[in-house]
Amino acid sequence: MLEVPPTAHHDAANGGKPWVRGSNGSSPADGLGLPGASLLDSGKAQPEEVDEGWTWLLVNLGKPPREDPDDPPIPIVLPPLVKAGLGVTASNFPTLEATACDQAGITACDSGDWGYGPLIFVEVNPLRIPVSVGLRGGYTSVSVDQSYSGPGLPNSSTIDLDIWSATLYATGSLPVAERTSLYGTLGALWAWNRATITSVFADRRLQEERSESGLRFAIGAGVEQMIASRTCLRLEYRFINGDSGDADRQHEIGLSVGYGLVP
Repeated sequence: MLEVPPTAHHDAANGGKPWVRGSNGSSPADGLGLPGASLLDSGKAQPEEVDEGWTWLLVNLGKPPREDPDDPPIPIVLPPLVKAGLGVTASNFPTLEATACDQAGITACDSGDWGYGPLIFVEVNPLRIPVSVGLRGGYTSVSVDQSYSGPGLPNSSTIDLDIWSATLYATGSLPVAERTSLYGTLGALWAWNRATITSVFADRRLQEERSESGLRFAIGAGVEQMIASRTCLRLEYRFINGDSGDADRQHEIGLSVGYGLVP
């Protein structure tokens, strides 16, 4: 009669295969006579599947993946429904000097290519995804000093240019760290320009105003850093361009603080 070694036994419920006693309990031997999966492992609860649909993907795009599949899913951080902010801008007008100083009779010309001013914005996110629609207003000013020589020309002239703007834009963000996102903007800008020209002659002083308005296009990119649960700090660059004129081409750098009015 064939005797079964003491370290293994046969079980009819196992189809006649021997069970091998291991440190973690008994497990059926495989075809090579090696221990298979532990009985305890076979009864281990599997991690619950997480629905990672398009909303999860858009919100968490760019965040580091989970190292272990058994870890809980990355929580969805929804952007606020309404965000508003205030800030300041520094704007450079690269064609201002060429436009204002290229005139007959000018002997000297000094243009301030940089202008500074405030900005305000409101963004609405009805779909609660990282794509928002915003309205932005801003103001900046620059000046040009001109000196003339010639009959009938003023001795000097100063041009003070005030520029108001309103931009309707769309913005999309991409998280790159726990509290940091990159974002881009694309929009249409309506600008109102008012030039106050003060001319000084030998015997009199004249002042006149000229104004124009027109449509511009604005594209930008920036970085947003959350500094509190509903407060963010933004640094942004925008390029603004139109058809022609000294205020149509503009490089703008903005620093602003935003707050989630409706979380």
